[in-house]
Amino acid sequence: MKKVAFWSLLLLSFSSVAQQMPDRRFSMGLRLGANYNQLTGESVGSPGAFYFDGKTAHTWGYTAALFFRRGGGTFFTQHELGLSQKGGAFTIGGTGGQVNLKNVDVRFSNIDFTNLVGVRFFRLFRVNGGIVLSYNTGNNGDLGSIASDFLERKYSLQGQLLQAMQAQVAGQQDQFSNAFKGISVNYQAGIGVDGGRFTFDLRYEGGITDVMKTKVDLGNADWSSSVNEALSRKVSLWQITAGVGFGRAPKAYSASL
Repeated sequence: MKKVAFWSLLLLSFSSVAQQMPDRRFSMGLRLGANYNQLTGESVGSPGAFYFDGKTAHTWGYTAALFFRRGGGTFFTQHELGLSQKGGAFTIGGTGGQVNLKNVDVRFSNIDFTNLVGVRFFRLFRVNGGIVLSYNTGNNGDLGSIASDFLERKYSLQGQLLQAMQAQVAGQQDQFSNAFKGISVNYQAGIGVDGGRFTFDLRYEGGITDVMKTKVDLGNADWSSSVNEALSRKVSLWQITAGVGFGRAPKAYSASL
């Protein structure tokens, strides 16, 4: 909560910078494009037992945002309100025994609030960076059912689960189902090109706070021990977009949107 509060105050500070800028020429527009997503973190478990790989495979998602740009000179600020899809493809399971490797494609939808500061070069190129506050509105990857599937194999005794083991599996399933955080904070940096009212951007986005956090029971399959280990993931993605401005652009910088 402290981290979220801190970065929220930082977002507000970007807005204050915009209000204090001497050049207040303003433009707005729409950006559409794609995210090349991955979730990163430490590996949990070990092959041959319950296991999560440290890096997920890449997946594609979408991004769409309204942007509001203030400043027609060399320096500018840009504020965005958008929708996006992020995620990754987990490798989950193990390489031996009753547990086999399985890939799980997990994607989650977000409402993104982005605040950037930037510099223009030659009235055409931009370099910008800032903070993204993402609100998770839902995900289409059922980690809960995947967790229960593998844990049932792990704790099964001749195909039959004891009542106590069923309770453990149900508890682990609930933890995985609630693993995704409601709010995450990321940083974003990239370059852009403006031509007339058209704008093109390439950005990298990385996680500051976790987008997913839970615990995994790594206890022995014979139920002789229970060892909980933290499982967390951060966002890592490349984003490419094309956009068009439909607000007023400064005459002296019409080539810059």
